[in-house]
Amino acid sequence: MLTLKTHRILPPKLTSLKQHQPEKNKTVQTPDTGKANAGGKGLSLPAVPAKQLKAANAVIQMEKADIYGSAAFANPAATLATKYPQALIKEEPGSQGIDGDPDVEMIKVLAGEKTRDKFFTFIFERLQQAEADYKKYSEAFTDNSEDEGIQTLMNEANGRVQKIKAIQENSDLYKINDVTSAANWYKANTLALSKAGLSPKLIRIKPASSGAASASAAKTDAHDFHRDAGYLKVTAGGGVSADLNGPSSKGWVRGHSGIDNYAHRFVEHIHVDKDDHENRFEIYNADKSVVDAARAFGNSKKASLHPKSGAGFDAMAAEEGTAGAASLASAIAKATPKPKPTATATTTTTTAVDDSSSSTGGGTTTTDADASESDTDTTG
Repeated sequence: MLTLKTHRILPPKLTSLKQHQPEKNKTVQTPDTGKANAGGKGLSLPAVPAKQLKAANAVIQMEKADIYGSAAFANPAATLATKYPQALIKEEPGSQGIDGDPDVEMIKVLAGEKTRDKFFTFIFERLQQAEADYKKYSEAFTDNSEDEGIQTLMNEANGRVQKIKAIQENSDLYKINDVTSAANWYKANTLALSKAGLSPKLIRIKPASSGAASASAAKTDAHDFHRDAGYLKVTAGGGVSADLNGPSSKGWVRGHSGIDNYAHRFVEHIHVDKDDHENRFEIYNADKSVVDAARAFGNSKKASLHPKSGAGFDAMAAEEGTAGAASLASAIAKATPKPKPTATATTTTTTAVDDSSSSTGGGTTTTDADASESDTDTTG
């Protein structure tokens, strides 16, 4: 039997909360757009990942090792643990709203005063690292302005600096004082957190270490996944095309109403290592024939699947809005601490309940307030 355990990664203790709060009336910097800066440092080229530049002459991977079937979809952590022995398996937030396990654990971190302080420190440390990277690559680019690889790394580091600053200087972050305000802030900033590399990750499988070699392998070999699940559906008629609900009339995968990857639009799926352009793949909650049929349907119905305005567009937007509101309410309910049962006089056996422990998604969640490791890894 496979036991799924979770461990949350949190930053070290905060040294001073005030030093990380935004200065009053300070202009909030927005994420970098990739344009040249005022100093003319040559930031005009698009930020192409160095891996892509190095792999320009590599053999193109024509077909990914996708996995099909409900069993793998239902338990991706176990599937990936088998595929990648001695690797950390982490779950990221997906598109099913903000009431998934990584999201709820992050909301708990933001809602608690001590854990929120740790998150402020974490942001500060990540900003320092990004600034150090930018300085290093800027100096290297000054020495060799013809090196596009170095320019790319410099651009990416600069982008990270601006995106992290935007989170750090978000005044609403410092107004969080309970679960509800934490959930509302998180819902409004999930995309910004993701782009800044600050999204939470929940460790689903932490391999047992039998020695230094396996422990080292676990630290360096990690695989991420996130779910894109849940269907939304509109009522056809009155200018609303039945085609919007897909080939099987189930509807579309929430958050995917506008995309032209019809396998993803109409079939629930899990992204594995999405940022690894050479090795990423998907786990589909269906047989391959169903996925192929979704692609064929989409390609033949393009004209009706992408309304820019009108009844169909409004109907889809309304469904997404309703689902978002329901997800917010669900997340608040999940993140709200449950009252502890009152002990009765007839109780003869006492079980200690640790305030820092909870149960998450079938696994054990343990938080050590004084350690750098606990369940939610906000390392992005």
